[in-house]
Amino acid sequence: MTARRDPLEVVDDMLRNAALARDFLPPDATPDTLYTGVVEFDPELSLFTGHVIDLRDQIYFEGASVEDLTSSMRRAVDHYLTACQTRGEEPERPFSGKLNLRLGPDLHRAAAVAAAAEGESLNTWLTKVVESAAGPMMVRERRRKR
Repeated sequence: MTARRDPLEVVDDMLRNAALARDFLPPDATPDTLYTGVVEFDPELSLFTGHVIDLRDQIYFEGASVEDLTSSMRRAVDHYLTACQTRGEEPERPFSGKLNLRLGPDLHRAAAVAAAAEGESLNTWLTKVVESAAGPMMVRERRRKR
């Protein structure tokens, strides 16, 4: 049995450990099995609760500590993979790298003009814009992998 810690201490520890979501991945995860968990504290249950965001299927997990969350998410993902195998279905693969956007014609035009002004394709320009917005998460991820 794990000793109960103040929930704010646990959150502080998780944030110090870099990318929160990636802290809950199995150490042997491969690129096609990298599932991302998002966690929040539920004061009514006095537990951290989380769910996997990479899939249309619903995968939930919970725990009172980082260790509990890690093991609960691992069990939940393993259960999902086993259930898929039992049903003869391929498990969903998280994030293929392809992203379809619905921008609306005015925003689409503005983005195309901005990309052309930079001498870039729309795809390259959008990739840079998304990297600048999501970059801090990617930097934390790279640091954690070193």
